[in-house]
Amino acid sequence: MSRVSPSSPSSLSPSPAPSSPAALSPFPSPYPSRHSAAASFQDRGAIHRALRAAWLDLSHHRTTWSNLDADGLTAANTIVNAQIAHNIALTRARYDAKHAEELPSYTHGLTITLTAALTPLRQSLQASVTKLCATLRKMQALVTRLSVLVDDASNNTTCAETHTTTLHALRDFTQVVAMYAWEMALRQHIAADLMKDEAGEEGKGKKIMDRRAAMLALSAWLQQPYMDVERLAEVDELWGSDQRVS
Repeated sequence: MSRVSPSSPSSLSPSPAPSSPAALSPFPSPYPSRHSAAASFQDRGAIHRALRAAWLDLSHHRTTWSNLDADGLTAANTIVNAQIAHNIALTRARYDAKHAEELPSYTHGLTITLTAALTPLRQSLQASVTKLCATLRKMQALVTRLSVLVDDASNNTTCAETHTTTLHALRDFTQVVAMYAWEMALRQHIAADLMKDEAGEEGKGKKIMDRRAAMLALSAWLQQPYMDVERLAEVDELWGSDQRVS
């Protein structure tokens, strides 16, 4: 039987050198390659640009909201003032001797005048509320967009910091938009009260809101009770100064 000699070339020649360092170990290297590092950097930059664009869009929508909200409050205030003036005129007519015989026709004329004055004001208020709703929907669409961005950051980047930043953005934006959603519900409720078609005391015309209730409604609209001013200032400082995406 032939035996391989210890000095034979087949036993002494070294194995072929591995083609790459990765071949030395069955485990992947913990250090990214140049290609993957560059891709991660590009992903990080794209995500930060998307976050910056989302913040600018949200800021724009908030400015639009403020302008529309001021228009709506002006219309609501004018409606309330017209209704209060109508109430005062009715009260004076009841105690005025010169209107004693013609009181029904006189009060009917007052109601017709009030209805004519309120019609364009109510249309203006309704238009403002409709536009506010549309602006809120745009804000809510931004939150949906950020939810998708969070998924992209989780799946397409190896940078944990970037993923955390997108989560912070989703949290901050969601909190801000929720405040506007509550304020929108309040305005819709107030506007509905100012537009009710109900019989008044004389059996004709629009419902006249109680003065105290009207003042309370206008005060609530103006003061924005659902807006957390301190939290909004914190979010504005973080995102407005680029601290989140620096």
